[in-house]
Amino acid sequence: MKDDRDANFVERTADGKLVNRWTSTGMLAASACSSGAGDITHKVAHSWGLLAFDNQARV
Repeated sequence: MKDDRDANFVERTADGKLVNRWTSTGMLAASACSSGAGDITHKVAHSWGLLAFDNQARV
């Protein structure tokens, strides 16, 4: 994962705007956790720069 992040992480856009994006990897979280744990998982994924994140719906 680190090699992929190092190779594909975008810190700034062409015009210099800070974006911190890692678009080559995504994350799918499970529905068995509480909403609080889901919120923390979401914050961690975004702190890594992940844009592709989904939390599985409860059935």
